[in-house]
Amino acid sequence: MKRKILVLLFALLLTLALICSASAADYGVIYTETSSLYSDELSALGEYDLPLFTETYHIDMRVDVLTSLGDFASTEEAAAYIYETYGYGYGSGFNGVTLTILVHEDGDGVALDEWYVYAGGTSHELTTNGPWNVYPALGEIMIEEYWAGDAEQDSAALAAAIRAMLDGMEHFVLAGGVHSTIWHPETGFVDGEVGYDEPIAELDPETYAPDSFPAAGELIGYVTDTAGIMTNDDRNALEEAARDIAEQYDFGVYIITVDSFRDHTDSYDVFDGATTLYRKYKLGIGEESKGILLLLSMNGRDFSLITYSDYGNFVFDTETRESMTSWFLDNFAMDDWFGGFSDYLTLCEQVLAEGPAKLQGEIRGMVGIIFILPLIVAFIVIFILGSKMKSVAKATRAEVYAEGGLHVTNSNDLFINTTQTRRKRSSSSSGGGRSGGVSSRSSGGFGGTSGKF
Repeated sequence: MKRKILVLLFALLLTLALICSASAADYGVIYTETSSLYSDELSALGEYDLPLFTETYHIDMRVDVLTSLGDFASTEEAAAYIYETYGYGYGSGFNGVTLTILVHEDGDGVALDEWYVYAGGTSHELTTNGPWNVYPALGEIMIEEYWAGDAEQDSAALAAAIRAMLDGMEHFVLAGGVHSTIWHPETGFVDGEVGYDEPIAELDPETYAPDSFPAAGELIGYVTDTAGIMTNDDRNALEEAARDIAEQYDFGVYIITVDSFRDHTDSYDVFDGATTLYRKYKLGIGEESKGILLLLSMNGRDFSLITYSDYGNFVFDTETRESMTSWFLDNFAMDDWFGGFSDYLTLCEQVLAEGPAKLQGEIRGMVGIIFILPLIVAFIVIFILGSKMKSVAKATRAEVYAEGGLHVTNSNDLFINTTQTRRKRSSSSSGGGRSGGVSSRSSGGFGGTSGKF
């Protein structure tokens, strides 16, 4: 008996150990004590955007959603304790910023109680000024009205808050906010762990001559490099190639680079920046303004690949766009701008060349569904009904109906039950799938795939 008890206790301890290991493995940069907050966008932020910021700027970025403060008097005390206890912070300086949120369950989702932005580590610039660069944007989101809906709305509010924190911190860093302790806008990292030992050489203005945007409504070329990342020779070669494709297929193919997409939109989404530029400079060809645009935003290393018009969204559908990104993102990750843009133009030409055949196949499929399939179904129904029919002849004597043919011994009509099932229709705010840090959505006639490079 004792041996059985020991075996059971060992099994229980082993199970608990496995559960704890699994929990530790699942713990990421977004920690939440409620199961109400979940979305594909939050998953992407935790798996891609926040870690990428940390890797890029050497500042740990984390989010903790609590349902209770326990023995702590405020979210500030809880945030400081969590930061120190669980080893937050990047590198030897343990520099990082956290957003700590206190919520409580309110039926369909959660309700917001308190929130606090905490900065820790050895960088006095970060701990002193870092949080104040995210408070203005967060202040517009971290209010009760944004968290008064169902779980889907609450999850969207949390995602918006995280993106606002990332955007505010990135502007702070790029403006030189931690230039003497962590990251310098000209020399890269200054903490001695990763980065440049010497300042980056100034660009030759004769070799690199950035474009400038004209007034709204005026025409721009197929390749516009306001970020100044390409040589004149490279840009001219890409411009000629893009023009040839556009003229051959009657479809605009564009490349735009900018320092920051936020200079062209109030939105925190690079997709909105790309669509704004497309409309502002009247890109596209023909009455439908058919075209595709690849936008690179250099400050945050954001990109957006957008298409416009019914035909454009058909030939460059979500699957096609996401497949295209896998070809040129590797180039951009290594700062191979000409190679990445060349791959992009080559893929555009291939997709447009196959477009008519793809459209004809779609039309044939629709014709089959609309006309041929109903005929096949009708034929099958008629065949089945016809096979069950027997030859019938009218009798000349009434006795025939009374003699033999029909014997009804008992007849009952019983109504058993009926079952009706109703299911709530769910919707996604993202407007598309997400894979490998790349997200797709559609809005206002545009289809787009965006992410980081």
